[in-house]
Amino acid sequence: MTGQPDIAIARVYDRPQTPGRARLLVDRLWPRGMSKVELAPDDWLRDIRLDQDEQRGRVVLEPSDAVKKGKYQRHNLVKHWLAHLAGHLGGQPLTTLIVSKAGNVRFEPLEPDDARVQIDTLLAAWQDGMARPLPLAIKTAFAWLDGSTSARSIYEGGHQLTGELESPYLRRAWPSFDALTASGEFARLAETLLRPLFTATFVKSAAPAGDQA
Repeated sequence: MTGQPDIAIARVYDRPQTPGRARLLVDRLWPRGMSKVELAPDDWLRDIRLDQDEQRGRVVLEPSDAVKKGKYQRHNLVKHWLAHLAGHLGGQPLTTLIVSKAGNVRFEPLEPDDARVQIDTLLAAWQDGMARPLPLAIKTAFAWLDGSTSARSIYEGGHQLTGELESPYLRRAWPSFDALTASGEFARLAETLLRPLFTATFVKSAAPAGDQA
């Protein structure tokens, strides 16, 4: 992979040390006395709330199924996992509850330093992926992490099953499951990039009734 990305954490009232860098505002309220033009964040993780114990949390709606037939649809959780990680960048823990029509998923608070390491790893992979194709198919990778024998069919497809190989990008670079996994990089990427999310869905918590295991 290319060099590690450089993430700087600063107060919104501090002048950016490196102009032109992407800026993410992680706060539940817009900073007092700051105009949108003056701050100009590229994104804002705005829907953070405090409970009666002053613990930070987010409740987000997922229009697709988060749970289907008693199984987590982890490929639909990736964007929420990224936001969950980003919510720890200020050094404070965060709980995230994803609500969908078929079930809920809860991400427990992380150690902020651990979240930072995961973000660094994901950004380094993103930089690498901008320079070359990476052998990673998300649904296939989660099936592989689960030890499922269906990983091959999820990639290649089968009877009444559309595989991820339908993607022109994947089909051109890795026309079969064997080609995708031959170098061993698929396994490494699945472990380093997706294992933390996969593991997070098994963390026991005081989740509301109706959540799936």
